This record gives sequence, structure tokens and C-alpha cells, in this order.
Amino acid sequence: AYERIKTVESILQMLTDREIRLETFIMENTGTSDEITYTFWTAPRYAPMFSTLINVKIHTPFPKSNVIKSLAKNCKRLSYLDINLHDTSDERARESINYLEEIISAQKRFLNLRLVFPNGPGNMLIKAFQSYLEYFQRLELVKWNFSGCDWSWLNNCSNLIEFAITTPPPQVIKIFGTGYETHRSKPSKNLKILTTHWHFDKGEEISSMPKFYFHSGKSLIPPESLTVINQPKKKRYSYLDDYDYPYNFVDNHGYLD
Repeated sequence: AYERIKTVESILQMLTDREIRLETFIMENTGTSDEITYTFWTAPRYAPMFSTLINVKIHTPFPKSNVIKSLAKNCKRLSYLDINLHDTSDERARESINYLEEIISAQKRFLNLRLVFPNGPGNMLIKAFQSYLEYFQRLELVKWNFSGCDWSWLNNCSNLIEFAITTPPPQVIKIFGTGYETHRSKPSKNLKILTTHWHFDKGEEISSMPKFYFHSGKSLIPPESLTVINQPKKKRYSYLDDYDYPYNFVDNHGYLD
């Protein structure tokens, strides 16, 4: 394990020395040694290398408020974020959602978000979403605690192409209807996750897209043109395991208008 860690560190240092800029960063759920590994890329000296990230996938099982903080500070071009926010600390959970809001507010592209948080504070997440509903293109919410939450905000997600959730509340089904499909994944030997998916045709050429966007082995082809949008600045709030995803993911979506 020590040799692997030193190898990762040397690779990151080499990329930094050569002024390489990354667009995709993937950290699979491969063991506790990754907890040491991920601290490398949250170090300030690696910030320039990650400032160009478009696609981020992090499925490590340990607390990641520092990772979210680093993304919020350095990433302004994200289009795809698939992350497990598992944390047993209420304070760090609130902190992570605050940083997540900062990430969303800083982006200039339509967002494809897959957020996993076993028993995470769904009410805080939804409150953090409120000012950015038109920025969501695909949204998958896995294992959060949404007890007592109001889902009427979904009616204002005007650019939503796909919405997925584990154990959909009745209000979500009432809003989107019964024309949903389910996807079952098995991220580990003893874990199965069932997500319910709705797909919305916005007049785009989505027939060639994977049916389950975050659960496809196919890479996506980016469009030739992108559209730019201006986002208002937003203050952060004061309060604040499913792992199938295409390794060769390529950014597919335009800028917000």
C-alpha cells in the first residue's frame, strides 16, 4: 500500500511539474489507503491541475468534506459530479452541503449530479438547491433521508432530462407520473441499490443517450457548440453506495444561459 501511495504522489507531482490540466478525475471505492491518496489532490500545490475538471467521480467510503471544499474552491467548469458524501458527523454533513452549494453556484455548465449520502439530511440538500433549479440537467439522489420534505421544487427544474431517486416519495410520483423505469445495481457483494428513473424529452437528441445516464458503460459525445449562461452570486447557507458509471465519461453538455 505504501508503494502505491508513493506512486500516486509521484504521478501527481509529475503532472503538476509539467503543468498538466485534468478534465476527468475518478476515485473508485478501492480501500482505506485511498483516504491518504485523496489528501494529495486537496493540497494547495495541486489546485491548478484540478481547476479545469469537468467530470468528477469519487466513491471512497470515508468523510470527504475536505474534498468538497477543494472542489468548491478550485472547480468552475464541472458538468458531471458523482460523489458519495457519507459522513457520520452532523457538523461535517452540513459543511459538505454548504460546499456543494458553492460548487453548484460557481459552475457555468448544466449540471449532472449524482449524490449518495446514506441517511443524509435531505431537507438541507433541497434548501441548498433552491436557487439553482434551472441548472440541473440530470439529478440522481441516492439513500438520503427525505422524510417530510416538500418536492414541489421539482416543477421548476425546467432543464431536467433525467431524475432518479431511491424509494421515491408519493409526491414525486404525483409530480412526474408513473411512467418511470427502475435500475438495480450491486456496488458490492452485500449491497444492492434500486433507483427509480424518470426521463424527460426536452426536444434534444437524447434517443442515442444511455437510458440510465450514471449507469452506462458507454462514453457520451459532447455537442459541437455550447451555450453560455450567467449565474448570480449566492451566499452559502449558514447551516449547513451505488457505483456504476462510465470510466471514459466525456462531457456532454453546454453552458448555462
